[in-house]
Amino acid sequence: MIITANSIANSVEVNSKFKPTYIRALKFITAMSGKTLVSDRGENADKYECTFTVVGGLDDISSLVTNLNAETGQIIIDTEGGKIFGSGIDYTGTFTCNVMNIIEYPIRDLVTALVTIKVRVVSPIVYNASIPTTLPELFYDWPVKRSINKQKTPFQALEQGDFGNSTRVDSTGTPFNSQSVTVRLRATDEEFGQLHRFVADKRGDTFTLNTGVCLELFLNSTSESVIITNFKYTPDGFKFWNVEMTMVNNV
Repeated sequence: MIITANSIANSVEVNSKFKPTYIRALKFITAMSGKTLVSDRGENADKYECTFTVVGGLDDISSLVTNLNAETGQIIIDTEGGKIFGSGIDYTGTFTCNVMNIIEYPIRDLVTALVTIKVRVVSPIVYNASIPTTLPELFYDWPVKRSINKQKTPFQALEQGDFGNSTRVDSTGTPFNSQSVTVRLRATDEEFGQLHRFVADKRGDTFTLNTGVCLELFLNSTSESVIITNFKYTPDGFKFWNVEMTMVNNV
C-alpha cells in the first residue's frame, strides 16, 4: 500500500486483519402498519471505512506518522490491489480519505513497528463493472436468527381494571407482523464480490428471495419479498469473507 500524506508517498505493508465498514445511506422506519419503509439519501452519500494496521521498520513508520500528523487535508491511498474496503470495488485507482483516529508514534523495542489507522473514503466509489449485480447462490450457517414483530395495542378494561394487548389486524383479519432473519455465511472472494455488488445496487429496494431450494428462512413461507436492513463483513484470510446479513419481509 502507498499512503500519500503531507505530499510524501509512504510505501507500507498492511496486516491481513483489517476491518472494513460499509455505511449505507439508508434509514429504516417501521410504520404503524408494521411495514418497513426506507429513506435513501443516495449512493453518493454511502461511506466506506477501514481500520488497518501497517507494519514496517521503526524509522519508516515514524516517518509515516510524522507525515500523517502534518497533513491538514485528506490523504491518498493506493491499495495496490489490496481489497481493504471489500471485494466488488474497483481498486485500479486511488482513494481520497479522511483519517478518523489520532495517530501516535509507535513504541517498540524491536526493529519493526506498527501503527493502526482508521480512514473514511471521501472520493466517489467506483465498483468493479465486470462483476454482475445479481444475487449469487449462497450457503448460510444454521441456525439462523429469527425475530417476529407483531403489532399490538394495549387496552384497559375499566370495569375490571384489567390490562391486556389486542393484536392489530388488517381489513381481511390478517395480523400485522413482520419477520426479520439474520444469516451468517462464509463466501469466497468471487461470491462476496458479487453479493457486495448486489447489495450496493439494490440498496433499499425489495427483491424476491426464493428459499424453496434450501432450508426455510421465514416461517411458513419459502418465497418472500424482502429488503436488506443490515450488511456487515470481515475478511477471513485472503480468499474468503465472513458475512452477516439481516432481511425483513414485511415491506
